[in-house]
Amino acid sequence: MGYKIIYKQEDGSIAVCFPADGNADFDKAILVGKLSAPEGSPFKVITQDDFPSSLELQEAWELDDEEFTDGVGLSEEEKLAIYAEMGV
Repeated sequence: MGYKIIYKQEDGSIAVCFPADGNADFDKAILVGKLSAPEGSPFKVITQDDFPSSLELQEAWELDDEEFTDGVGLSEEEKLAIYAEMGV
């Protein structure tokens, strides 16, 4: 199943990122969220089915802050530690 990670940007718009492996499992999507979202920014992992189908709908997409419940972006220090663990 293809997962996407969403979080709010400073201007209130929704940012979207996703694992390079389109078939990554939920745990890998969580890790991508922690590494991709800005430090302290809450994020949510969604499926392709939850994602708006057109660019017009994506630009109008609004979510309450309470919906971003799957994790928060890590600090640069924490990200570097994970990358070192992964051998990157």
